[in-house]
Amino acid sequence: MSIERLHKLLNADKNCVKINRDLLKALNIEEALLYSILVSEYQKKLKLEDYKFFEDKKFIYCPVEDIEQFINLSAFKQRNILNSLQKKNLLCVKLGHARARYIWINDDASVLEKLLYGYTVNEYQEDLMKIFIKQLNNFRQQKNIKIESSYIADYGVPWEKILSNDLNLHSSHIGWITKNEYINKPIIDTDKVKTGA
Repeated sequence: MSIERLHKLLNADKNCVKINRDLLKALNIEEALLYSILVSEYQKKLKLEDYKFFEDKKFIYCPVEDIEQFINLSAFKQRNILNSLQKKNLLCVKLGHARARYIWINDDASVLEKLLYGYTVNEYQEDLMKIFIKQLNNFRQQKNIKIESSYIADYGVPWEKILSNDLNLHSSHIGWITKNEYINKPIIDTDKVKTGA
């Protein structure tokens, strides 16, 4: 049997669960596994409009037996894991009639960002802006320059947006790099500025 065949068997769509590596670092393996499954099930059921409203939130029906059959987690383990995930504000569990279990997944990405990376995109943007302004001021003082082209770094961000704090970078534009890595990376594109009075 070739390694390719093994890989195909392990990655068959119907039997495969994808788990983010950063999630495995932030949660234990059972929490990461159950959370990943629940997010996937939640997304499927929302598309099918198979949910109930509790307090203006969409909850999906999620019986203990389904999870037990799917990943062999006992009702006791499920309850403990779900309690832990609730404390992290990743989801909420409600019990309906006859102890039917319903789950709501918190779709506020900042909660998961904080768990995975230690900060949210908004916090990152604010810190990035402070670093940028500091570097820009240092650069302007050293070189006695004027901004000529209204562009900053590699992003083509208009200078007016920097001044008005209307900059809205997203993680996909800058990637998830640590603040310390960014501090040491020059963010002023010197080809786009001109020395002068």
